Amino acid sequence: RRRRRGRTHCSARSRQRSPAERMGEAAALPTALVDEERRKTLRPVVQPSQAVELAEKLFGLKVDAGPTKLDSYDDVNYRLRVGDASYVFKVHNGVESENEPFIRAQNEAMCLVKASATWCPTPLTSKSGKLIERATLQLASGESFDHAVRCLPFLPAKLLADVPLTEPTMRSVG
Repeated sequence: RRRRRGRTHCSARSRQRSPAERMGEAAALPTALVDEERRKTLRPVVQPSQAVELAEKLFGLKVDAGPTKLDSYDDVNYRLRVGDASYVFKVHNGVESENEPFIRAQNEAMCLVKASATWCPTPLTSKSGKLIERATLQLASGESFDHAVRCLPFLPAKLLADVPLTEPTMRSVG
């Protein structure tokens, strides 16, 4: 067997990128801008009653009190109260809904954090045994779109911006 000199597996990865490769990287920027615009147009419209209905249908949750809409940039989130527990019913925007591996990666990351003995929400399993469900909902345009839906435990807390910034508080958050 002949061995090629001067080129190892590691040196192949550290070679200079060609102009075409660099152009490909630059071409990804417009895609990100397009995705950002699509996030706004593919944001689901979910009424409180729909959130309650879907939470029961998909996850078997019997909501006790009215849902509370939570702030979100491009998803729709509701806090649902079920007995002593609370959950976030999350309907993903259309861009993320089209990229289910991305949502699965989020689920896996949350499970790894939780396994390290740090509290972290992990998705509930739906009635059909899935961590990510699908629901066809309307967009602001009136069109229907197939959205990814998850349900996660809700931990009541305050935002850091809403508490006095004392030295013990700052130390506790690192």
